[in-house]
Amino acid sequence: MSVNLAVVMLLVGLSGGVSLADLSADRLAQADSLYQEALQSSGTDREILAQRAAAFFEEAVSKGGRWNGHLLYNLATSYHLSGDLGRAILNYRRAQQLLPGFADLEANLGVALKQRKDKIEPGQKEEILRGLFFWHYVLAPATRRRAFVICFITVWFFLGLDTLRSSGAAKALVAIVAVLSLALGLSVATDLINMREGNRGVLVAEEILARKGPGSSYAPAYEGGLHAGTEVRVIEHDRSWFRVQLLDGSQCWLPEGSFDVF
Repeated sequence: MSVNLAVVMLLVGLSGGVSLADLSADRLAQADSLYQEALQSSGTDREILAQRAAAFFEEAVSKGGRWNGHLLYNLATSYHLSGDLGRAILNYRRAQQLLPGFADLEANLGVALKQRKDKIEPGQKEEILRGLFFWHYVLAPATRRRAFVICFITVWFFLGLDTLRSSGAAKALVAIVAVLSLALGLSVATDLINMREGNRGVLVAEEILARKGPGSSYAPAYEGGLHAGTEVRVIEHDRSWFRVQLLDGSQCWLPEGSFDVF
C-alpha cells in the first residue's frame, strides 16, 4: 500500500452515521477497532487487520437487508487498506450511489482509480456527455427522480393559474422550471435505458484473461489480462460467460465470478 494512500485514509478515517437497528453494535465496534489498528500498522499486519475489518463490515452489509452508504464506504476503505483494489472500487461505487458528493469518498475513490493496472480511458462521446451533463453523474438517481416530479408538478400548477397570463415574471419562471423538468426527465430516462442495457460492474479477480467469445477456447480479446478494478458494463450472458463493454467502448467476454455489479 502506498504512503500517499495511507495518509489519505488516515485523514479520512471511518465514516460516521452507521446506526442500523438490526445490526450488532458489537460487531461494528469490532470492525471499527480492527480498522483503526490497521491504520496504525504497516505491511502484512496492516493487510491482515484490514481484511478482518472488511469481513465484519461485509457481514453487516449482508445482514442489513439493504445497502447503507456509510457502511459501504467503511467496507470499501477496509478493502482498500487490505490491498483488495477490485472490491474497494466496487464498494466505493456502491456507496457513491447513496452518498453523492461525499468528499471523503471521492478522495479515496480517486486514489483507488489511479492505482489500477489497466489504464482504460473513456471514449470521446462519454467524455463530452460527462462534461455537458455533469449533474447527472453528481446527483443520486433518487434525488433526480424526486426533483423531476417536483418540477413537473410545479409547471402544471402554474399553468393552471390565471395570473400566469398577465405576469411576465411568472411566465419566465415557468419556462425555467419547464426546462429543468425536461432535463431531469431525460436524465431519469437515461437511467432506465442504462438499466435495460445492463448493469455496471468492477473486476474483482486479481487478473483475468478476457476472451473474444463465451468460453476459454476462444482467443484472448486483449494482449495480456485485465486486472482488478477495471470497470465494465454488462451487455449479455451466455451460460457462465458475460459479454461486457469497457470504458473505451471495446467489448470482450468474462467468466462468471471475475467481476461483481453495483
